[in-house]
Amino acid sequence: MAQPAGTIFVLRTSDVTGAVIRLVTHSRVNHAGVCLGGGGTIEARMRGAITRREHAGALYGTRLLAEMERQRPGVGADVAAAALKLLGPPYGFVAVAALGLADLGLRQRWLGRVVDRASTR
Repeated sequence: MAQPAGTIFVLRTSDVTGAVIRLVTHSRVNHAGVCLGGGGTIEARMRGAITRREHAGALYGTRLLAEMERQRPGVGADVAAAALKLLGPPYGFVAVAALGLADLGLRQRWLGRVVDRASTR
C-alpha cells in the first residue's frame, strides 16, 4: 500500500556504511527518507538525493503525518515538495564528519562553522 506524501520512513540497511552510522549514532536504524505518494520516495544517498520505490521493510510514520495533517492540512504535500528540491546534490562529507565528531562529544566552535558553511552551499 502506497504511503501518503510527506510520510517519513526509517530503515536499517545491511551495508558497512549503515553499520558505521548506527555505531556512531547509537541507533537501530541508519537511513531515512520521505514518501512522495503513489509508492515513491526520496532519500539521500552518497552521490545525492534520489527517488525510488517504497521499501518493504521500512517503518513509516503514518500516525505522525496524520497528526501533522490534522493541525495543518496539506503539510504532507509541502514536505514532499520541499524534499524534491533536494534531488541531486551529493553529501557534504566534511559536514557529515563534523556532525559525527560533534555527536561523539567533541564540542568545538570550528565544527559548527564547518557544518554551517557546508549547509549553505
